[in-house]
Amino acid sequence: MDRNELDALSSRVKKLERQNRSHRRATALLLVIFGTALIMGQAAPSRVVESNSFVLKDAAGKTRAALTLDSAGAVQLVLADQSERIHAQLSVANNGAAHLSLKDNKGIVRVGLAVLQDGTPDLGLADASGAVRIGLGFDKKDARRSSFMA
Repeated sequence: MDRNELDALSSRVKKLERQNRSHRRATALLLVIFGTALIMGQAAPSRVVESNSFVLKDAAGKTRAALTLDSAGAVQLVLADQSERIHAQLSVANNGAAHLSLKDNKGIVRVGLAVLQDGTPDLGLADASGAVRIGLGFDKKDARRSSFMA
């Protein structure tokens, strides 16, 4: 082999090596992209947390909300302000009766809403002393019932 043939052969080997490196890089990049897509495409496993009560505390360690289940099976959600005064309370009894109470800063129920066990609804609005001044609802025969007190 003469010098020209060796140069041509050397040049061709260098070109093939460059192409080989490019193909390896492209293959590695495709594997990374495919692997990332595969990992991202997997559904997150569903997680279930079970307990008889959950308590939510703020950064100061004060209870701001609680979800509880009592021994009779009634469930209750309470929401409190930063002083841990309860302002909202939602409960559902085992018999299906549901109650919502909204309280003022003194802890007095000012609004009460209920659906009783027999399905009759009831709404009460109270004054600052807690005395119900306006009541709305239905009786068992779905007749309207309302009361307004001065």
